[in-house]
Amino acid sequence: MFTDLIQDTFLTYVIAVMYMSALPLGLLSALINFVLHYVFFKYRLLKHHKMPPQIDSRTVMKITGTLPWIVYISVILQLIMVD
Repeated sequence: MFTDLIQDTFLTYVIAVMYMSALPLGLLSALINFVLHYVFFKYRLLKHHKMPPQIDSRTVMKITGTLPWIVYISVILQLIMVD
């Protein structure tokens, strides 16, 4: 949905630049279209994507508990990759 808006806006701008010599007001129309799409896209993005939930202490403890293992595995893999 949002990618279609971006593609349409870009296509409008490209077409306006291509035909700028024949229709100079086309660039102004494309600029207005770009601004309206930007405002609409920003409004929709902020309205539908709320702030993510905060990370609780259990998640942090689970991640910090696996960090030593990740370091050990990465060191072993680095030693294996060395020629």
